[in-house]
Amino acid sequence: MGCNMCVVQKPEEQYKVMLQVNGKELSKLSQEQTLQALRSSKEPLVIQVLRRSPRLRGDSSCHDLQLVDSGTQTDITFEHIMALGKLRPPTPPMVILEPYVLSELPPISHEYYDPAEFMEGGPQEADRLDELEYEEVELYKSSHRDKLGLMVCYRTDDEEDLGIYVGEVNPNGIAAKDGRIREGDRIIQINGVDVQNREEAVAILSQEENTNISLLVARPESQLAKRWKDSDRDDFLDDFGSENEGELRARKLKSPPAHQVLGAYEAPSRSSSSQQTIPPSAKYGGRHTVTMIPGDGIGPELMLHVKSVFRHACVPVDFEEVHVSSNADEEDIRNAIMAIRRNRVALKGNIETNHNLPPSHKSRNNILRTSLDLYANVIHCKSLPGVVTRHKDIDILIVRENTEGEYSSLEHESVAGVVESLKIITKAKSLRIAEYAFKLAQESGRKKVTAVHKANIMKLGDGLFLQCCREVAAGYPQITFENMIVDNTTMQLVSRPQQFDVMVMPNLYGNIVNNVCAGLVGGPGLVAGANYGHVYAVFETATRNTGKSIANKNIANPTATLLASCMMLDHLKLHSYATSIRKAVLASMDNENMHTPDIGGQGTTSEAIQDIIRHIRVVNGRAVEA
Repeated sequence: MGCNMCVVQKPEEQYKVMLQVNGKELSKLSQEQTLQALRSSKEPLVIQVLRRSPRLRGDSSCHDLQLVDSGTQTDITFEHIMALGKLRPPTPPMVILEPYVLSELPPISHEYYDPAEFMEGGPQEADRLDELEYEEVELYKSSHRDKLGLMVCYRTDDEEDLGIYVGEVNPNGIAAKDGRIREGDRIIQINGVDVQNREEAVAILSQEENTNISLLVARPESQLAKRWKDSDRDDFLDDFGSENEGELRARKLKSPPAHQVLGAYEAPSRSSSSQQTIPPSAKYGGRHTVTMIPGDGIGPELMLHVKSVFRHACVPVDFEEVHVSSNADEEDIRNAIMAIRRNRVALKGNIETNHNLPPSHKSRNNILRTSLDLYANVIHCKSLPGVVTRHKDIDILIVRENTEGEYSSLEHESVAGVVESLKIITKAKSLRIAEYAFKLAQESGRKKVTAVHKANIMKLGDGLFLQCCREVAAGYPQITFENMIVDNTTMQLVSRPQQFDVMVMPNLYGNIVNNVCAGLVGGPGLVAGANYGHVYAVFETATRNTGKSIANKNIANPTATLLASCMMLDHLKLHSYATSIRKAVLASMDNENMHTPDIGGQGTTSEAIQDIIRHIRVVNGRAVEA
């Protein structure tokens, strides 16, 4: 008996059918000839693939082989949004292609790469929607001629895995240059629309008028650091992408221009092309959703005051509040990370580290920064009006590498009483943070960048960091570059801080210098900070101090938290609201009666907030300068 979904032949005859491209049997061509045939084709491609069904691998019936072509209903099909490599963009009908079977091996050895079953270690229990890691990716096309470079497939072979998946990312397309879309990602939404079938996905992705594409994708976390096992598929993709590999590697090492992150004064207007961390688009009614993590100590009460100021200024921001504690349960930090991935922006109080737990228990703050790859911590230390300090006219931008160095949490006791701690410095991350610092200096009109290090002692680790800074500095001849040993840096800061402009340094030195500089301008209650990655941005106070000793006493200085919220509003392109609140904060600082005890006053937190609100005038539902 035959089957209308199969070609009824003897198995040995079925193998002879192999593959066809526009009528040419690929079984008679070498792989090089096959690639040449694909690249030189002038007609819309129609690929015929004879292969086994992924879900029937052990079955010896006629269903074990299925003929896949442009007119057959199959369990898995692929559709090109852009052709691979140097192929010309296809015209309707769209290309239907099984990309990695184009080799000389018998098709019986090639099956669709199931995101669970083709990973090392066999099927993964995490390959379910409720256990996936989500990421929202914004792709921008400068014109309708730009191509996303995504190949998508629709799986119908398993009810639990129904949906749209990324089959391939073209190395020359926008998605590859962005670097966040991966093969095997499941596409949940496109431009906020739940995608149900292949036709919907293709219709949205191929619309020329769509210059901004927002993709919500999901992937099992266990797959992120592993390689696919199908070497034949890797060989095929290598043939297409090897010539661009060096260029792509260089592009990944060089970060896009740094985002303007200034706390004490307004950021200038910027074009979207110069953004480092691309802010999320506003939702219905022009409102934004921001993750709020109150943290410990004074964090919860200060976050309540931020909400109060935002309500008075009619700021179009809704907060999704997530509480994270310092206990051993990791569910809360996972929920917080998921919320930030969903909203892409967060306002955060510091989370206390529980030192009574075993050393294996990592800091919640560190987990958040490394999980979201918030690699650039930037604070702006600037002398504020009305605050009495020893040094005047301080204006320093500090750029701190945020994800490696001494904060790698790699420690062990080699023998009793002897502990080894590993400091990790990599060329890629050193180049990335140096590029960020120089871009920030360039776009802020700064004249000098100082690299802080200890390369005289740690010749390999800090020596590599210094070498990377010098390499990047060579590309910015208009900016003066100097380097300074960290111990001398702290002495120079407390004696003559005005000599510094922009400073860049590894993780631990950044923590020290941040606190010294905050003290120079009045203390931890006055300086805001931001943590930036390629996708996410988290705003907090600069010194990451919980203020536990003054919690719930109504004496905490709200300035740093409010300035951090202004930085967040600038990031969301809500510049008028940020300017209004920032100017109100600085105006209130001029009133010594409103100074809190940390800067020599007797005012309370509530009084300071009410004075700030009095300086904000609302006209037609929008905050304006009073």
